[in-house]
Amino acid sequence: MANVSGLYKLRLDMLVYVPKDNSTESVDVLYQMFQKRLRTDQEIWLVDISAWNSLDQARETFKDLPLDLDDDLFWYSFSQSDKNTVKAWEVYRMHKTRPLTVKFWSNWSIFPNSTEHKTNTDKWARRRDLQVCLPLENC
Repeated sequence: MANVSGLYKLRLDMLVYVPKDNSTESVDVLYQMFQKRLRTDQEIWLVDISAWNSLDQARETFKDLPLDLDDDLFWYSFSQSDKNTVKAWEVYRMHKTRPLTVKFWSNWSIFPNSTEHKTNTDKWARRRDLQVCLPLENC
């Protein structure tokens, strides 16, 4: 098991996690890192999910990740059809009783003059379609 105890001694703005595979050990490391976060932490997380065969598989693997509405977590994966393109999804949870919300965010190209990188939309503009309900209701 990897030791992540010293991770939060430094102030970080962005964390990029590239698991070596989709093994339990790799998943456990990410869960450990998330559990060490403080409520006031505002870093951006990028997690490579290329080791998973599908977005649904990644969603199932990380379904218990302790996320909330204002977290900045993005999954990315190299495209299966075009290895020069990276697809990215925004991931958050509306409430601790709700499943993860995973929304396509952007395509990025490794070529600098590409027009594929279009991500200027503000986080709250992207999340404007939130459902509002009481915690006891089924929304």
